[in-house]
Amino acid sequence: MTMVGDVSTELRARIDRQARRRTWLIVFLAALLAFTGGWSWAKAASESNARITCNKLMAIGYPCSFDPANFSGQPGPAGSPGASGPTGEPGLPGPQGAPGGQGVPGTPGPAGAPGPAGAPPASWTWQYLGVGYTCARDAGSPDSAPTYTCAASP
Repeated sequence: MTMVGDVSTELRARIDRQARRRTWLIVFLAALLAFTGGWSWAKAASESNARITCNKLMAIGYPCSFDPANFSGQPGPAGSPGASGPTGEPGLPGPQGAPGGQGVPGTPGPAGAPGPAGAPPASWTWQYLGVGYTCARDAGSPDSAPTYTCAASP
């Protein structure tokens, strides 16, 4: 092995080959990138021109030999909203809405005054040891202290 300085001839040849490979790789990638960008630009320009031409033909009444919708790609993201327009005349009132739901219950009010005493019952029935009884109010007994007569029911 021949040595030149500290680096051998064989090692220099290997370094030169690697440098040439890297250079060709960079040139290839740059050409690929330029081709891809140019192709994308040309495609977009031709689609735009075809769409414009077809729309102009249809506007003056001539049929278009292709559908411009076939040239559109996927929709892009939504843009930001535009500025508000000027305020116009107020519109007509809308239809009446549905009735609302029941509201929240209020707080209870104060207790009312006691009402008048009710009339005593005219009669009632009850059972004791399997025997039924009917009690009826005695005629003429006052409401404040009624009296009853009870008898066994048949």
